[in-house]
Amino acid sequence: MCVNFGFAGSRNSVLPQAVCEKVSALMKEFLVFAGKYNNRTYGFSGEDIRCNLFTADIFCTEEIYPIAQAVGGYTSIVTSAYGDEAKELRSDAVIALDVKKHNLSYPNIAAEYVVNKSDAVFLLWDGKQNFQEGILWTVQQFCKQKKVPYYLLNTEKLEEVSFSADSYYVSYTPENVRNYVAGLYDYEEKVKKEEPIPMSSLWVKLHDRFIRKYKLKADAVSFVEDQLLSGDTIAENMKNAKNHAMLSAYFSHYDQKAIEASSLYRASIYFRSILPMLTTIFIAIGFYAETVLTFLLGEHTFLFGMNCWVMLAGIGFLIHALLNRYAGQMAKNPHVERLKDDFVEARFIAEYLRVAIHSESYGIQINNISVKDSLVDKHVAAKLHHIIRQQEPVSYVQNRDVMNEAARNFEALIVDQKAYHGNCINRYALITQRLNKLASAFYLAGFAIVIARGFLQFIVPFVSSGMNLSVAVHGVKIESFIKSFANMLALVMPAWASYFSTKLSMNGYAWLRNNSIKMKSGFEVIEAKLHGIRQQKNNSYQIISDVANDIMQLTREDYTGWYLRMDAQGFTRL
Repeated sequence: MCVNFGFAGSRNSVLPQAVCEKVSALMKEFLVFAGKYNNRTYGFSGEDIRCNLFTADIFCTEEIYPIAQAVGGYTSIVTSAYGDEAKELRSDAVIALDVKKHNLSYPNIAAEYVVNKSDAVFLLWDGKQNFQEGILWTVQQFCKQKKVPYYLLNTEKLEEVSFSADSYYVSYTPENVRNYVAGLYDYEEKVKKEEPIPMSSLWVKLHDRFIRKYKLKADAVSFVEDQLLSGDTIAENMKNAKNHAMLSAYFSHYDQKAIEASSLYRASIYFRSILPMLTTIFIAIGFYAETVLTFLLGEHTFLFGMNCWVMLAGIGFLIHALLNRYAGQMAKNPHVERLKDDFVEARFIAEYLRVAIHSESYGIQINNISVKDSLVDKHVAAKLHHIIRQQEPVSYVQNRDVMNEAARNFEALIVDQKAYHGNCINRYALITQRLNKLASAFYLAGFAIVIARGFLQFIVPFVSSGMNLSVAVHGVKIESFIKSFANMLALVMPAWASYFSTKLSMNGYAWLRNNSIKMKSGFEVIEAKLHGIRQQKNNSYQIISDVANDIMQLTREDYTGWYLRMDAQGFTRL
């Protein structure tokens, strides 16, 4: 487990011993509350908690070191200094931004960086300065915006302490901190017992067979290798090689999990979409096989002298009943229901980590997903928080050359994702177009057969005697055969027409196509923005950070769409 604290005080001041002790005590209390969850039940190793302190050179410098020493923490300082000036900082890690210290935007950039890195921020105010005009106000506003809690301490009156997670001022109590920590870590990583789902291998075979018919016909868009996601990219001389390897391993895990869950989930929905057609076929066999097949082929007997077409009719009714029973059981099967949640959650975590890997490789901060985010499940946000916070402090020098390299890798990410969504658009457009045509054709045929069947039902009694339809063939009257055959077609053909429509609606191929169009368009907008930035040679830390967060926002919107879409789907009963 790793806990990060942000720190903002009065720069280069010497804090009284009492203030250092107060801040250290509050940090230790936070760590004690977090320690309750530092075990395998909650996804942590149980090893000693690592504590990191983040600040900026305009927030404080010297006063952070005794506090870090008191809690056994590592220090990281954001600065605009380079070279020897940066080396003078005694911090464990130095993040040197390519921003001039006197630049009006630097306080905001530094504040956002520190807050993004923090689980809680300490604001030390002397009670004299106008709070709303100083740097503490800037840091506090970022805390509120990003839903990061903060402690506000009056260094002249240490009994005046506030702790706020979602409002301006709340009197500090240990209970407030305990509740926040519980919300941050209290999700159990329950071990999910993997049990085989009956007939799931059949689902996958049927779905793969269907998709393969369209896969090769789509115009393939060549992929551009995303170097940062390649295992070969982790060079030994990379300062953040350990963090990169850790994030890449998590990405691979959740990416593979998403692929597996998606494959089986979509196969289950595909199988569910063809069940109505299957049940209709077998109930048609049950009702009409005996009459139609006996008339056409005569009586064929199995053992005991029984008419095999009678047995076939009985088998048809039996399979129809079993299919309905199977659909009912699968609708209640928790392992089937869990597939969609596993898919959406794993895909969102993987896509977040995709962006995080490209950002963290250069010390670029993207907005964290807060556990208070109403559109992201709490345990998903907690998992992401757990992963991101495992990184060790690393020094970065974010000059233009470094940001150039970051921009190139973000371009590779965008091209790769555009290629993926381009292939999805082509494939799902073909599927949608073909199924719509087949549904329309079979609907017209089915409609004509139903009308013809009604007309036939009406005229047969009048023409039966004149056309000698009462004559029996193999023991079945011609009149009975005509009615049975017409009824069978009237039952099966409309079901066949709805079969294609059901495939479209339940599997959401049109939605998948439109979603990929939206995602590709979003990436094209960001790509154009990034291209313009590189042409103008304006690829500063702040600009590239905005690009990273644009990609992250697009990923978040995609997750929300999938979540809402999947929430309305499921393996329903017939």
